[in-house]
Amino acid sequence: MPSVVQSDILVVGCGPAGLATALGLAQSHLKVTLIDKDRFPRDKVCGGGLSSRSLRVLSDLFQGDHSGLSMLPVHGFEVTTPDHHLYRYRPRVSGGELVMGATINRNQFDEELLRRAEQLTNTEVFFSTKVLGIETEHDQVRVKSDDKEFVGKVVVVADGAHSKLIDTLAGKPFDRKRDAIALRGIFKNIRVVDNSNLVGFYFLKEVFPGYFWIFPLPDGLWNAGIYVPLSMRKHKKHNLNRLFFDLIQENSELSARFQDAVLIGQIESDVLPLAKPHRVFSGNRWLSVGDSASLVDPLAGEGIGNALMSGLLAANHLVNAFEHGNFSAQFNQQFDQRLMAVLKKEFSLRGGLIRFFGNKPRLFSFLFREIARSHSFQSLVAKILYKKTVEGRLQSVKW
Repeated sequence: MPSVVQSDILVVGCGPAGLATALGLAQSHLKVTLIDKDRFPRDKVCGGGLSSRSLRVLSDLFQGDHSGLSMLPVHGFEVTTPDHHLYRYRPRVSGGELVMGATINRNQFDEELLRRAEQLTNTEVFFSTKVLGIETEHDQVRVKSDDKEFVGKVVVVADGAHSKLIDTLAGKPFDRKRDAIALRGIFKNIRVVDNSNLVGFYFLKEVFPGYFWIFPLPDGLWNAGIYVPLSMRKHKKHNLNRLFFDLIQENSELSARFQDAVLIGQIESDVLPLAKPHRVFSGNRWLSVGDSASLVDPLAGEGIGNALMSGLLAANHLVNAFEHGNFSAQFNQQFDQRLMAVLKKEFSLRGGLIRFFGNKPRLFSFLFREIARSHSFQSLVAKILYKKTVEGRLQSVKW
């Protein structure tokens, strides 16, 4: 007979979304059990970029204490359009440069989140525990593994992009043809093109409407990779690994930067679960968060910010559910509604941009030329994004 572990809330997966859920429940006095199939430290095929949303949620989860978390602030970005023009945006606010986000070493980031979760008196963690199935019952939910059975009132599924548990709970598989693929490598000695910490996006014809990215990491390292929406690949026969090396060796915009670069470890790739229409995020006694809920930004391919936010929203919803003693599918619809109140318009706009520009690289290039000429348009966009007046222009730069 498998041993039985009793809890209030079961969380399957110790990525940012699952750990954010546990951290968000720190003051609730509810007993939380975290379950993960792996052991830490572990690596993750991820850009390692933290958006402004990521930083805001982290401040809430960490109560402003970022000690133990090594981050490199991002002060702007560069975009190379398909017609080989380079544009640079480095905004400023009174007192200095605007922090638009940050970069991190992903496995260190996950370890810090886990360290803080393990310090919570209401949280217990089980590693090397593969979940075989989830059964929802009238008054409880059971999560089964090889040698244990976890019993609680509700389960949060946060087991990542390849989750099969969500397909079973929702009653049908989700369309993964709408996903994307990311391939990345960690390097040292990539040539710096500007003194500020900038993220570089190269919208090259070989991967458009996806892009090649480069950005600095702490400790003098660099993250470089390719992001490609699978639905927009037009059945290309490229091996992305081979294409990556072809680009850094032969592409005029990239080869100079990689001339002295040294690869640390291996090039790795994984699927990114992009936002999908009509996605189901909850049901009777279960919620889904992070990659399991397909919350990756369809335009930028960034998922950490939405993973953290969904975990925090799940935690707030669960506190409310326990107060009402209600874990039904109907009650959990409140979680879906709060999630979509933040993300629906955002996903619709960004997904629409990808579909619209997917086969229009010339129009994409033309748009950036026009944006670079319009200071008032840039100011409006900056105010919408950052809720403040920002000094700085998107400037055309000569190679």
